[in-house]
Amino acid sequence: MSCIPWYATYCEARKTPRGMNTTRAMVKRIKNGDVADISKLPFMVGLYTSLKAEGGIETFGVCGGSIISEKHILTAAHCFKKKSSMVVEPSQVKVLLGSNIFLECKKFAITNIIPHEKYDYMLENDSPNFGYDLAIVEIDNKEYRNMISKKINIMAGDPNYSEPLEIAGWGAVRRTSDSTGTSKRVLTKGTVQLKHIKDISSEQGFVTTKSDSDFENEYLSGNKAELGDSGGPLYASNDGFLLVGITVGYTTYLSSKTHPSDTEKNIDVASYVSMKKHIKWITKKTGLSENYLYKGPTGVGSPTKPNCDSHLGIGYTLAYI
Repeated sequence: MSCIPWYATYCEARKTPRGMNTTRAMVKRIKNGDVADISKLPFMVGLYTSLKAEGGIETFGVCGGSIISEKHILTAAHCFKKKSSMVVEPSQVKVLLGSNIFLECKKFAITNIIPHEKYDYMLENDSPNFGYDLAIVEIDNKEYRNMISKKINIMAGDPNYSEPLEIAGWGAVRRTSDSTGTSKRVLTKGTVQLKHIKDISSEQGFVTTKSDSDFENEYLSGNKAELGDSGGPLYASNDGFLLVGITVGYTTYLSSKTHPSDTEKNIDVASYVSMKKHIKWITKKTGLSENYLYKGPTGVGSPTKPNCDSHLGIGYTLAYI
């Protein structure tokens, strides 16, 4: 698998020093998920990046984000940054609010992007360090503040590994029900079960020398098929909404188990950057208190009804899938 532009979703497979065939890659989309109702996930936004690629061709990037205050959104750093430099400027990014379908409804300009200083897209082994794949998007717009109705609080402790969590994002591309039958990016949600790396390797039949300490800033789940868009939330919803992590990518391992169709199988271990581990960094960069991030009131604006249709079948047609 060859490497394709940064704003897409995969990077090339490689051989590790131990000879294990792995892929450290960015997230593409939720598979087998359900169409989500944006009104029931009011803390979610889309992030749309428009830029010129080589040859002058206009391209765009798709990411999700979570509102943590009326001026701050959490997302993934790789949506904007490659290696040690930014490849996206704030003027090239828009926040999308209020629709199930990406690129519909209101779009707002942002004022700043703050990626984590320790994030580096390409390490010496051509692999993103997911544990620091975190960025803050700043926005200062009165109309935006009046439209948003909820922020999401951050979970103060570690999640319960025995209970499933949810993810959401605009990665799913579906045919619409309108007369054109065009394809559009639709907000989709799914569930994941967090697991420890040794449990995943034992269940799936691959060998790894890694332990939980190697993923100290990450949570893991054993099924890439349940992943959402880059930057989208990993959250608990059993008692309101609590943000546990940010969806950032996956690592592919080679299983030794025999399967009905073949003797080898690729096993994908999904990664989510931990919010708990980065709470002090978030407070430092935003000026928000830990108490506000953990327990602050979730109502942050005076919501108004978006002047658009958010059901399937109406809106912008995407030429890129």
